[in-house]
Amino acid sequence: MEVKCILPVLVIVVCAFGDAAFVEDEILWEEIDRINGLLENSGNIDSEVLEQLFEKTVEIAISNELSQQFEDLRTLCFESDDYSLFDGYAERAGDAITVLMLGESNSIGVNTLPFLLCSAAGSESWEFYEIAGDGFYVDGITRTIGSDELPVWMERTESSAQVVVDQTIVDQWLSIWKYLRPQFDGFYLTIANETILGLRGDMPSAESSPESEELEAYYMVYDNPFVRHIRVALDGFVSGSLDGVFNGHGLLEDLEFFREYLGDSFVVLMIDPATMGGYQIVLISQQKPDRIFSAWVYMLSNGEYELRGFEESGEFSPSQVESIADQFQQAILDTDHSI
Repeated sequence: MEVKCILPVLVIVVCAFGDAAFVEDEILWEEIDRINGLLENSGNIDSEVLEQLFEKTVEIAISNELSQQFEDLRTLCFESDDYSLFDGYAERAGDAITVLMLGESNSIGVNTLPFLLCSAAGSESWEFYEIAGDGFYVDGITRTIGSDELPVWMERTESSAQVVVDQTIVDQWLSIWKYLRPQFDGFYLTIANETILGLRGDMPSAESSPESEELEAYYMVYDNPFVRHIRVALDGFVSGSLDGVFNGHGLLEDLEFFREYLGDSFVVLMIDPATMGGYQIVLISQQKPDRIFSAWVYMLSNGEYELRGFEESGEFSPSQVESIADQFQQAILDTDHSI
């Protein structure tokens, strides 16, 4: 007897062979379909919308969720000796995301060409995708590649998991990214910073030591638009403006309670993705390092930023705050790197 279960909201694709199984992550693939659908539309896409699409595409391409989807498909293909399902999903991921099955692993990266084709010539987006098409990093410290092709300064060895780096080309591209970086903002600037950091790490010099890489990465935090918005929002609140400040959840009362700190310069101790979107940023005042604050900054659908939370962190006792202030004494005294 065949039993059919009809689900009105969620339809799950399940494929199995032997012990291997693949379950489609419907929400993930709907988002991929949405991005590809927008990119397929001819003509230019608004620069801010295109940047948001690119950021979302990068997030998906490097996600554990997409990696696991293709790992499951790969296992299923090997057991069934049928690669059509893998190929079908790889085709579905494009044009935005390119997926290749290599000898020892899967390669997943962002294809910048459709983004370039949707950019207005000479715009910030166009300039960014012109150079990003030759390779970029999404994490400079770990040298995590975001592009679908190996960066032009790398060449794959006989092992798909190993590459060699051409130092001459690294130096050339480091100069190019550093020259163009001032033209970028938002997520484009984030990628530029990570790529520059990664290129510096590819150079065999004192500049690429772990300590200097970590310090460089830390300084780049202050270019992060989510971090910069904290300063904008606090200054606005002190002057009587609520632009970029969420009016709700007791935020205004919290800001008023800590008003004496709002004009201080802050050092960023930590930045992490927030559960409800945006970033949670942990701060300590340079002038009065006796409290640790947690700020929540969210990006709205129109690309603007909004401060949604600012409160004293409850994770640290007074003695722990004092210890952290001592530990970060050098950063607290560094007036060139703060908000």
